[in-house]
Amino acid sequence: MFITLHKKTLYRFTFIVSIMLIISSLYVTFIKEALSETRLVYLPSPPPAAIHHVHRYDKAISLTINYTGDKDSLPYLLDALKDSSVSVTLFLPLDLLKQISFDKATSDRSEELEDLFDWGGLINRKKETTITIPDGIHFLRQPYANSNHLKETAESGHTTIGASLTLTEPHQPFNEQLKQTLKQTIRPGDIIAIDLHQDLVNGTFLIQAIGDYLTTEGFQILPLTQLLFEEEKLKIERID
Repeated sequence: MFITLHKKTLYRFTFIVSIMLIISSLYVTFIKEALSETRLVYLPSPPPAAIHHVHRYDKAISLTINYTGDKDSLPYLLDALKDSSVSVTLFLPLDLLKQISFDKATSDRSEELEDLFDWGGLINRKKETTITIPDGIHFLRQPYANSNHLKETAESGHTTIGASLTLTEPHQPFNEQLKQTLKQTIRPGDIIAIDLHQDLVNGTFLIQAIGDYLTTEGFQILPLTQLLFEEEKLKIERID
């Protein structure tokens, strides 16, 4: 009798353990699959230490993004941008404060403005609003993005992109209407991205025309940074 009960208990125990092992293995498998499928949509706050230069050589143009953050986080930034249909985008970082006549008395102010966009690109689409204006120009703008806010963001070690400007193909001529629209729409701290599509020549002329116009209007244009979205065609170099 005792042996029969002992065997029954052993069988029950073995059965329960087997079921638990099966459930555990399935649980671990599903957890691993869930983790492997998890993709960061928004880039985590990057440390301010490193700058990356990204180049692509299969076009007749060298594309560069200055990015402040660790190398492992960069693909997540590119991933977050892949839902765009843009093939090549050039970012024009603009301070867009009325240009100050810098002299010895204002040299400190000059250095401050130059440092304003020395860091890279964190895009937070959760806070962006969309504004559509004529002739195929579309702005994605973060609310409350002024120069003081951007400077505080820079000092915290990351940045936001203030605006994205897309021109439909074929490129619209940069006429007086576009000039006035651009002048009335931009505001301090905006970064403007110009979509070149496949027309690099006319796109380059367009960038030059916009840059010349904004300069004559008294805006200070900071150095050009560039980005594109096909991660597998990028060469990443780390610069400490």
